[in-house]
Amino acid sequence: MLYRFSIVFLIGLCLVACSSGSMQEESVPVIRFKPDEARTLKMSELFDGYEVLTFKGIVCNRIGDFVKMGDRIVATSIVTEGMTDVVTLSVFDSAGEFQHTLGRFGRGPDEYLYLPHEIVLTPDSNVLAGDVLGFHCYALDGTLLWQKKSEHPSYEYGVGYFKWMLNDSCAVYLNTPVCGSTYRSEECLVNLVNWKSGQLKISYFPGQKVGKYAVRNKSYVVNDTFCYYSDIDNSIYQVSEDTVTLRYYLDKGSFKNFRLCGKAGYSDNCLTVIEMSENNKYVLIVVLVNQKYYLLVYDKLKKVTCNYDLVDDDLLSVGNFRYKPNAVLRLYHNWNPGMRQCDDYMYFYFPSSDYCMMLDRLKASLNEEQWEAYRRAHPDLMKIYREQGEEGNTVVVGYRFK
Repeated sequence: MLYRFSIVFLIGLCLVACSSGSMQEESVPVIRFKPDEARTLKMSELFDGYEVLTFKGIVCNRIGDFVKMGDRIVATSIVTEGMTDVVTLSVFDSAGEFQHTLGRFGRGPDEYLYLPHEIVLTPDSNVLAGDVLGFHCYALDGTLLWQKKSEHPSYEYGVGYFKWMLNDSCAVYLNTPVCGSTYRSEECLVNLVNWKSGQLKISYFPGQKVGKYAVRNKSYVVNDTFCYYSDIDNSIYQVSEDTVTLRYYLDKGSFKNFRLCGKAGYSDNCLTVIEMSENNKYVLIVVLVNQKYYLLVYDKLKKVTCNYDLVDDDLLSVGNFRYKPNAVLRLYHNWNPGMRQCDDYMYFYFPSSDYCMMLDRLKASLNEEQWEAYRRAHPDLMKIYREQGEEGNTVVVGYRFK
């Protein structure tokens, strides 16, 4: 097994770089998927408290991500138009009341096109918005502080968007893998663009490797480090201006990496990475195998992976629910642990109707005395429960890590 892993690891390193640039090999932690060992996650095992909030005064389909900044909250509010998500940066007060937007969707001087759902902050706590054209940087009051737009058309780098600025002169442009696309030999999925010259500096992860596969590459930022998950070689890398370093390896066991393009649905024994995030304590990954969802929690200190397929929420006392987006008792809409905004919390998002349904079902399972005791024990949950109506918006429950 060790021999086989070593061969795969070395082949992966050889194939990652797309042009001149160095790869660093170090001792690599392994995140292991073991469905036979999956068990129920009792929330009190990892968490010792919770907070709950909602977003009001705004019309949108859902909230994609949010960041607490003093007495303000910055969130990505999402309106779905056909098959497209139109994302706007919105500012709320600490109670979740809408205040104003940061820029708006469009092609004007302070407008942006097709933002990703995640919020990125600059080191001086301003909000960075990267789109298909470049970057906009906003203060919390809505002031456009600066913007940088590529002097070259973005299609020269591929179909994607600018994601992160490594420094004042170098930015990351992600080329989104398109199933069945015929990539030119020089096209790569991660491209570093030099802002001063407007030229492509270096690229990684050849697009030709994934053209015929339905891959689920992921990216995130942790502690100002840009990380990229390559589905082809099951590896999480950290990207700097001239180096890509292997950060973690995802051991999928006997399950396949991906399916061929054009094949409907998900193949048997095919593992699909749904979401991925990291904070100072854990790496968290949601995977889908044979129509069943699993949560992988990798403890960075202990260097062990726990696999979960059920959640027993003993902190909210709402009972068991299966860890899948279509479950009735789900505690999120978009699975998003929100580690970019707070290292102490893991957040679950879900729409108003699901939140109310969860508590309605709980109320129906209790007698009057038990329900009254629950209401007294959870006044914060009850306040939002009373406020939610047909126009209610995304509700967020944050669980505080021990």
